[in-house]
Amino acid sequence: MKNSHNHYEALLRLGNIPEKMIMTHGCENLAEFVLHELCHESCIAFSKIAFFVDNPDFNCFKGIAGISHNERFTQSDAWNNVTDFSEHMRNALFNQSIRSIARESVIRTGSQWEQCANNLGETITVENPGWFMFSAKHGNTGLLVFTPNTLNDHTRMTLAAGSSLLGLCPVF
Repeated sequence: MKNSHNHYEALLRLGNIPEKMIMTHGCENLAEFVLHELCHESCIAFSKIAFFVDNPDFNCFKGIAGISHNERFTQSDAWNNVTDFSEHMRNALFNQSIRSIARESVIRTGSQWEQCANNLGETITVENPGWFMFSAKHGNTGLLVFTPNTLNDHTRMTLAAGSSLLGLCPVF
């Protein structure tokens, strides 16, 4: 029963995100807020997770946001403290390292997603990375790279729900 309770908590938490997204519309780093929420202990408590977007139309693959458990925002609720959270994320080294990644499109180069995730894992010091890809708006593809590499049914369902929200975020 504990597993279904955890899944319920995760879905409840994710279900509140759209309203929060609307309240913070115009925020350039909205993906960081959503990723932060996804990494909450009641959702999926990843040690590290990074969000990337592949845009084949412009032949680019870019790091959008990264959350590390060691650098998590613990001062208060991020959604109610947009300025403090945004400043925290600008200074978070893991997030900076993710946002600095820019490469050619995985789709346009014909590369394999698994190999891309493994290469990124080495770059961002995530050993044996798990990965999850999803469709995003404007024909883009999102990629989440994370540790630990544990994709049980609960994790897959939560990632599917959370990634659909990430796919709606503006990409800067």
